[in-house]
Amino acid sequence: MAINFIKTRLSILILLLLVFANGYGQQQYKIIRAKLPMSADEEDYYVKTIGVNYILNGDIIVGNAGQNLMIYQSNLTDGNYIWPKGDVPVKIDRSINDKKGDYGSSIYQNALDAISDLNKLTNLRIVPYTNQRDYIRIVYSQDTGYGGLSPIGRRGGEQIIYITRESGKGTIIHELLHSLGFWHEQSRYDRDNFVVIDTNNVLADSRHNFQMEPGSTAGAYDYQSIMHYPAFAFAVDRSKPTIRCKNGNVVSSCVPERLTARLSNLDISGINASYWFNRDVAVRDYYAELPYDDNLPVARKVQPAGPDLTMIQKSQRVVDKPLEAGIYMIRCEGTGKYLEIAGASIENGAVLQQRLKSGGDNQRFAVSPAGSGLFLLKAMHSDKFLNVTGRSLAFRAGICQWDYVEQANLKFYITYHSSGKGYTIRGLESNMSWALLSQDNDAPVVQDNAISDIFIFERVGDLPPVRISDARIKMIKR
Repeated sequence: MAINFIKTRLSILILLLLVFANGYGQQQYKIIRAKLPMSADEEDYYVKTIGVNYILNGDIIVGNAGQNLMIYQSNLTDGNYIWPKGDVPVKIDRSINDKKGDYGSSIYQNALDAISDLNKLTNLRIVPYTNQRDYIRIVYSQDTGYGGLSPIGRRGGEQIIYITRESGKGTIIHELLHSLGFWHEQSRYDRDNFVVIDTNNVLADSRHNFQMEPGSTAGAYDYQSIMHYPAFAFAVDRSKPTIRCKNGNVVSSCVPERLTARLSNLDISGINASYWFNRDVAVRDYYAELPYDDNLPVARKVQPAGPDLTMIQKSQRVVDKPLEAGIYMIRCEGTGKYLEIAGASIENGAVLQQRLKSGGDNQRFAVSPAGSGLFLLKAMHSDKFLNVTGRSLAFRAGICQWDYVEQANLKFYITYHSSGKGYTIRGLESNMSWALLSQDNDAPVVQDNAISDIFIFERVGDLPPVRISDARIKMIKR
């Protein structure tokens, strides 16, 4: 990979022509006239609309409708889109935790492997996010038709990389390198000396994915760069390449083949030249520096501890505080509000929601063990049990109260969270966690497979003796 990155002060002037491109298959494109980073003049570019994002050349996020189609820029970076000396914080979003790729691989593990390769093989120093101001967040998207999306270089604040089920390790490396300041190899300004693009064999809705990009280049053209599109990228006829090699005026029969899952030698040398100032910074081990989190799909057995602790003491730092049976008020750590049955209803189907503390019995819940780490939760005012509404396995199905029945949707794992702030609650049947999607009063509790709130259990009393009616119910169910 040539050193094709952004590192100078930016002066971006955007004049957007709200004109849709003409022609079959191009209705999603808009034309923008923009002075992109490292460009001397304004140029016309086609950008594609994916959701609210505006995408250049297939995967580079250049703006969105919320910014009035402005090209992404930052007043915090002083025009320097290369990250400064030292660590680059990256947060792998929990939306990725349980996702599988098209070939069954764990996308979370793919992200770990991508970061590991960049740390081990280059001068990049990527570490877990721990409340830094500027950081990269890798988020899972349910979209199809692309492997990933990323802005170019350091923008300041949070910047998001989107990955999909099509994202293998190589794709995640590719998108991370965009966010670290690198453009595509096949779109460098001198590419016509080295390759030929067969636009007649490019899918109509991808025809503009080979536009020239700005950025400085140095070194040989790298056919094997992980930043180079594959030979058959966006092909109509998959037996014919869209990108072929060129030597002078002769188009050769060779087909450029990038190393799809790893960095080429020129990639490594290009990255190291760009981040030369990190060569004396210690290599990072991203996985080893992750804080303990029992929700991660790749279990960590030892919580980071001070250097004065022995390995045995470190292993004991893995905190486990099983919840004891009792009566509790349950407060959401993120919103500060308490869970309650809406309107203090005693009817079946009344929803579980959050509200400011009232102290009423509809905000008190009896928590009792059900074996194998599972718990039952009963609303004290109604004697009805919390459950996933309708035994639903659907994403963001609600939680309600109902008469006791011997069903799995009444049973929940209540697990102490590694942050030490409280517990997460996860359904046995759905394997999804409780979450609140709003700070507002009356916001309902739902089950979610991407996020999980932390709940503080405030003990207010002991469980009452088992009543005859309760025992009779259990005997009947047996």
